[in-house]
Amino acid sequence: MMAITALIILSGCALTRPTPNNAPAIPDTFSETGRFAIQSSWWLSLNDVELNALIDESLSESLTLRAARSRLDQFGFLVTKSGANAWPTLDVSGQATHRDGQGQSENRTYWLRGATSFELDLWGKLKNERSASVFDYEQEKSALQVAQITLSATLANTWYDLAVQQQLSTILEQQITVNRQILELVDLRFRKGQTSAADVLRQRQLVETRLGQQTLVQHQTELLEHQLCVLLGRAPQHDLFNASPLPILAEMPGPGVPGDLLLRRPDVMQAWRSFEAADARAAVAFAARFPSIVLSASTESSGPSLSNLFDFDLRTIALNLLAPIWSGRALESESKRATSFSEQRYHEFSQACLLALLEVEDALSSEIHQRQFIESLEEQNKLAKLAYQRIKDQYSHGSSDYLNVLTSLLSWQDLERSLISAKGIQVGYRISLYRALAGPISQPTQEAQL
Repeated sequence: MMAITALIILSGCALTRPTPNNAPAIPDTFSETGRFAIQSSWWLSLNDVELNALIDESLSESLTLRAARSRLDQFGFLVTKSGANAWPTLDVSGQATHRDGQGQSENRTYWLRGATSFELDLWGKLKNERSASVFDYEQEKSALQVAQITLSATLANTWYDLAVQQQLSTILEQQITVNRQILELVDLRFRKGQTSAADVLRQRQLVETRLGQQTLVQHQTELLEHQLCVLLGRAPQHDLFNASPLPILAEMPGPGVPGDLLLRRPDVMQAWRSFEAADARAAVAFAARFPSIVLSASTESSGPSLSNLFDFDLRTIALNLLAPIWSGRALESESKRATSFSEQRYHEFSQACLLALLEVEDALSSEIHQRQFIESLEEQNKLAKLAYQRIKDQYSHGSSDYLNVLTSLLSWQDLERSLISAKGIQVGYRISLYRALAGPISQPTQEAQL
């Protein structure tokens, strides 16, 4: 609440701003705390040199970011354009005429006229028009920062999804080797008449199942490599990347104070600037209902030679008043519409605040519970491996049947793959937490001169 109120106070006085009482209540603390603050280049906390290089490349080469920077430049030029209304206009026009015909003397006439005009900003209309353009520019600047954070997080997630697939491929190769060894053992027992043909068929099916899973993993690996290329501004290719192992995560960063987070997050500031722009345009629509006054002056000169052009013998100074009397309530309706739109933007900003807090709380909760789940999976995997080894030994000595071997083998191998996937999900939750806590990334961007 205090953070939202501070934004309203710092942004200045607009004509139709909703009161801070409409803002949602913001808690004083998050559910979890940490000792370390997040840095702007959050991916450095993962200690992955290859990922660092890829993100640096993407931030400079991404076509999405280049388009966003060009869009930001356009809004910068619009700011300059809107500021021109605060200055007088000056126009010069001239004409030269030459007449010459049969029986007529040669006649030359030169004419020059200069004019200037200036609108008095009595109701703050021009000021608010420029303010709206400035807020549009700041909104686009925040949008660029959001795009940078989104790109870096998407690339990191894709990079570690690729790492998970490559690790799954390695595990599947190991499991295929183990399954073939079991197949040889079952086949040997079948030839000795110690087991049925059905057991051999089941084991062959298990080998083929793992081969099919290996194909799917290879397919997913290629798709992730294609996505990485596009994120880096390259044409899609595969067999280019050898992903790093999943990182050992450091201690969770401290989320800090919720109010400070809202002031730092670019998406929240983007929603706020959108509200400010709408609020300024509501003030413009309100001012349009009042008279406008334009001061103008002009001077003219004419003569048969160029030397007469600067003998200005006609000067005019005028004060033009335009007052709307009746417009069928069009101006009033537009003012109310603009005010309603401003209120809409304010409520969208309030919702953006709640969503920002939701993302942080969800990321904190997800990582904590995922860590506990991984601890359970690791214990399950350890026990499943021991159980499989003992049952296999019993089967080798004829004291256990194949079904027990198959059940324990499936359980162990499933847990192996689940553990790798769970660790990848944990890394994804950490990236989500970094993204939820991140402020603007420290990257130089070309900004238009305001």
